[in-house]
Amino acid sequence: MKDVDDQMMYIHFKTCPDEIKRILLLAPYSFKAMTKSEIALEYEDPGKIDESLIPSLPKWWNIRKLGDSCISFEYFLTDEDYAQTGYLSLDSTEVFYKEVA
Repeated sequence: MKDVDDQMMYIHFKTCPDEIKRILLLAPYSFKAMTKSEIALEYEDPGKIDESLIPSLPKWWNIRKLGDSCISFEYFLTDEDYAQTGYLSLDSTEVFYKEVA
């Protein structure tokens, strides 16, 4: 699935570990393992999100679907107000990705 507005893009996709390795070599991402409680702090339950505050966040974009833990990866270009953030399942087969420009 993919959802785009003028400044943000949200994608959810399934893939394989080899393709994830290829994708993660494309930019100097930083990585962090996330526990269930860290996922809950970073991403609120989509049923509780006030769409007037985050109108572009699609309901299907839900990193809690990755389970009790995941790996986040991020890449920032501060001079250009550009960021990529992804959340990867531990088996490297599912990704929730967002890009902000």
